[in-house]
Amino acid sequence: MIPLLSLLTVFCAVASTGSLSDSLLDGNVTFKLPAHWSVQQRLRNRAAEVLQLMVPDPDTDATPDSSNVAITTEPLQPGVTVQSFGDSRLRGGPSLTVLTDIPAGKTWRTVLSRSQQGKTPYVVLDRFGVDAGYMVALRISFPVIQRKNAHWIARMVADCNALIESLKIRGKNVITSELNDDEGVIWLRDFKEGSTDWGFYPTDVEYFPANIFGDFMTPSLGGMLAEMGEPSLLDSTDFPKSAEIYRFTWLSAFHGNLVVRICILADQSATVSVKGYDGGDPKGCGVGTKTHESLRALRQDELNQVRSQFASFPYDQMAAWVPGLSGLDGAIWLFEWRTSASPHVIARWSPNGIWESFTREEFNKLFPNLDYDKHRTEFTRFADLCTAFSRMADFKVNLY
Repeated sequence: MIPLLSLLTVFCAVASTGSLSDSLLDGNVTFKLPAHWSVQQRLRNRAAEVLQLMVPDPDTDATPDSSNVAITTEPLQPGVTVQSFGDSRLRGGPSLTVLTDIPAGKTWRTVLSRSQQGKTPYVVLDRFGVDAGYMVALRISFPVIQRKNAHWIARMVADCNALIESLKIRGKNVITSELNDDEGVIWLRDFKEGSTDWGFYPTDVEYFPANIFGDFMTPSLGGMLAEMGEPSLLDSTDFPKSAEIYRFTWLSAFHGNLVVRICILADQSATVSVKGYDGGDPKGCGVGTKTHESLRALRQDELNQVRSQFASFPYDQMAAWVPGLSGLDGAIWLFEWRTSASPHVIARWSPNGIWESFTREEFNKLFPNLDYDKHRTEFTRFADLCTAFSRMADFKVNLY
């Protein structure tokens, strides 16, 4: 087993096994652990606290290899920055070859490295945070081996991303990267790579309830709507309070972006606004250059179709977002509406195409807590609603 940390003998074990924790240092550092992980040890002295965990990995049974996680927390020392803290941790453990090092502002940092135990290579993922009087170091390591379970890596990658997103110091976190699995190749994606466009537009306008899509995605989507000059439905003076507003936004990885917004006034007169963008950077970053913009009156038959389509849509039974059901080569389908004082929003990743990524059996293994039939039906209904709105555009868009 690769040693995750250099622990001082002054630590004492306060729990060797037991139920999963969700915080350290009296709740100042919080997180959410995958339910199938198990606690090995919880160690504490008067200042610092460490949680060590084992990740179930059947392919390492009866071998010296294993998959492990450790979270170390302690009060912030004078003069320590996230850079110096991370550097000390990277030097203090096993020999590492750093592959990718991505900062997240001045308080967080994510590092992907390679290490070796005997003849077995390991992936090592570190997450460092220094904020609000505390320091936290998360280390995840797992072996790169031939696996009988073809889905183990995909689930591990999803668990790593979920844990990093949930790890917070006094409620704060900054996410600028994501671990990815490309046919067994593990790599760390920098959201800013190749462009400063994707989700990093400063805006004082709030588009969605706080963190409804996660710490990174919520401000990112808001930033892209701001870039496209779209008003927020949360608190907008652009429309009368009595107006009904429906907006479908399609943000693709490689094939441009689309916004269709319908406004229905109290007298039942209605307009449809359409904007199209080329997607900008060839890597799919940013909304790109505007290629189309139009505003026209909505015909009565179109208005009837909008009302009929929305009336039969089970929006009250659907979550705003389903974590984990997403990818790289696809598109975010975002649907917002305001029919009363309170606006609503639902987003899905390629709601039709994503189901081609796995069979029912593969889905059940990857997402044991999700219902295949329920979610596939929801995704299909959502795709039908969004597709109907996209047809209001006066140019053809091939949604995927």
